[in-house]
Amino acid sequence: MILKYELDNSAQDALPDGGDWWTLCYDTDAEAFYVDHEWDRADPLNPARNLVTGIRRYSNATSWRGPGAERLANGMARLKDRARASRSK
Repeated sequence: MILKYELDNSAQDALPDGGDWWTLCYDTDAEAFYVDHEWDRADPLNPARNLVTGIRRYSNATSWRGPGAERLANGMARLKDRARASRSK
C-alpha cells in the first residue's frame, strides 16, 4: 500500500496555468519513503488545448531539501502512524 502526505504545492487555480505538487509517499510493503513531484503545464503555443504533465520520483526522501522539506519529519511520523493503524484493523 502507498500512503501519501502533501508536502507543498504551487497550484493557485485550475488549468490552464497548472501547478506543481510535492508529495511524501510511504510504501508500506517496502517500508520506504520517497517524494513525488507532479506538475501540469499549459502548452505556451496552445494553452487551451495541449497540457504537459509529468512526475518525477526522488527515492531518498530522508535527504529531501526541496519544497515542503520543513514538513518532512511530521509527514513521516503521520504516515507511519497511518500504516500501523491500518495493520491493526
